[in-house]
Amino acid sequence: MPTTYDPALKRRKLEDQKIGDFIVKAIESFHFKIVTSIGEVTADSGHFFAPKFLYWMFGEDEKIMGYQNLSVNIYLSAKRLAPYFEIDYTEKAPVWAKSDDILAKLEKHYGKLLSKDEFAALLNEETSIEMPGKTLCNLESGKIVRHIRLSDESFTSMNFYSQALLPFFIEAATPIEPCPYWRYFLVYSPEGALVSLFTVFEAHQTAVKFRLKISQVLVLPPYQRQGLAS
Repeated sequence: MPTTYDPALKRRKLEDQKIGDFIVKAIESFHFKIVTSIGEVTADSGHFFAPKFLYWMFGEDEKIMGYQNLSVNIYLSAKRLAPYFEIDYTEKAPVWAKSDDILAKLEKHYGKLLSKDEFAALLNEETSIEMPGKTLCNLESGKIVRHIRLSDESFTSMNFYSQALLPFFIEAATPIEPCPYWRYFLVYSPEGALVSLFTVFEAHQTAVKFRLKISQVLVLPPYQRQGLAS
């Protein structure tokens, strides 16, 4: 399976998701897409990518109950990874049958789900916001590496969205509690889209002596296999 896929392959994934009557594979049902404008919030164009893990939301077997031809489209804002969710299906199980409340599970994870108007306003806001932290270096590809400490309050909302995304792609990922010893290294495209993030912890032996430990590494699928992690 390629790192990203187009709407045609997305439709074939839906055809392969069925396990039984109104039971589908969660991994084949979730589709992420990075967007910069509300006009890109459509399932009919662009490149999508799938999560790696959904057992933490739907159980060890990663099955979703109660739907046929289910498509959970998650649109991520390019600069902050804020999500907007759209759910589509051809048929839902009868009311007396067991069905997973997908929106309730997503709301429990994210705390609040944005409406389409709220997401549009957030995307408009992102056109003028600056990348957090300070520039550490520029890569040959033109990508920009920024460095910021987790204790920086200006990074709070963005850190929330990035931490909420991690369990989809890093097995057993858990949120990082704000602490002055955490550092983030963020890689941005020349256009200002976040393409990868790395968290590093200062493991202190004394007040001034410490070792740096890499904790989390996430390169978003559209930007993988470009040497960013190395």
